[in-house]
Amino acid sequence: MTGALRGTRLAAEVKLALIGAITEAKETGFSIVRSCEVLMLETRRFHRWVDGRDPKTLSIPDVTDMPPVPKTTPHQITETERSAIVAAARDEENSKLHHRKLAHQLSRAATAFVSESTVLKVLRSAQLLCRYQGRGRPKTNKPETEVSATNEMWAWDISYCRVGDGFWYLIAIIDMFSHKIVGHAVRPSATSDDVKDVFDKALANEGLLAMGAKMPKSLSDRGPQMRSKTIRRFFVDLGITQMFARPRTPADNATIESFFATIKGERLYRADCSNPMKLADDADAFVIYYNEERLHMGIDFVTPAEKHDKRADDIIAARRAGMKQARQLRLQVNRGCSEGSDAA
Repeated sequence: MTGALRGTRLAAEVKLALIGAITEAKETGFSIVRSCEVLMLETRRFHRWVDGRDPKTLSIPDVTDMPPVPKTTPHQITETERSAIVAAARDEENSKLHHRKLAHQLSRAATAFVSESTVLKVLRSAQLLCRYQGRGRPKTNKPETEVSATNEMWAWDISYCRVGDGFWYLIAIIDMFSHKIVGHAVRPSATSDDVKDVFDKALANEGLLAMGAKMPKSLSDRGPQMRSKTIRRFFVDLGITQMFARPRTPADNATIESFFATIKGERLYRADCSNPMKLADDADAFVIYYNEERLHMGIDFVTPAEKHDKRADDIIAARRAGMKQARQLRLQVNRGCSEGSDAA
C-alpha cells in the first residue's frame, strides 16, 4: 500500500496493523503526530480508531467499520399510507391537485397525515405527478397582418417625445401595405380625443369618410388609449375592426415601432426639443420627407407615397429593365459578346 491514506476506506486488519506500528514507534520515542506524518495518515483518524482505548488491547472487531446506514428506517411511511396517497391521486376529484394540496387534502379527510415532500416522492415513484396547469389567460394568437392593398390595415401607436423637463406625444398612423404615414400629430396629451382627431383627419385625407367606403382595420398594442371605451365606440361607429398585438410583443406591431425608431433616430434626437412647436414642425417636415423622398427597403426601395399611389410597380419595372440593358451593354463593351453568347 503506497500513497496517502486520506479518504480511503481501510480493512480492519490494515487499521490494526497501522495502530500497532504507531504504538510501537511511540514507545521508541516518536510522537503520534510524527508517526502519522510518515505513514501519511491523518492524526485524527488514528485517534478515532483508538477511541480512547488501550491500543495494545484492540482486536479486529474493535476497529471494524459499522454499516453506513441503519438496517431499518423507522420513519418510513407504512404501506397503508402509501396506498392512501396513490388512491387519492387517482381519484378524479384530485387529479389536478399538486402534491402540496393533496397532502393537506388527505389530512383534512383524516386519511393520512404525511408531509408534502412525502406525497411528492410517492407520486413520483408511481408516475402520478400531474402536469402544471397555467392559471393565466389563454395564449393569444399572433394577429394576422398580411395585406394586399392600401388602406386595408392601419397600424398606430403613441410615443413619448421629451420636451424640456416634460414630454409631448407623437401619435402616428401607418398604412401596413405602403408604409405611408397617413396621419400624425404632436400633442401635449395623448387622450382618446387626441387619437380620434388624428384618425378623423387621416380618414378624410384618404377619402374614406364617404358613404360606403371600406374602412381599414386597426392594429395597435394594448395601451390604455387603444382599449378605452371611447376608442372602441369610435371604431364601432366607423365600422373599423380593432386588432391587438400580443401582450409584451412589440414585434407584432413592428411597422409603426420601426417608424418611431426612424423618425427619432434621424430627426427628433437631433432637433431642438426645448420648444414643442419646433418639435411639431420637425415632425411634420420629416413625415413629408419619409413619405415622398425616403426610399424604403421594406417595399423594394421606393417611397411610401409611390407605393401608396400605385406608382411603385412602374418604377420597379423600369429599374429592372434598366439593370438588364446595362448588363447587356457591359457585356458588349467588355467582352464583345451578346447576352445569348454569354449564356452559351
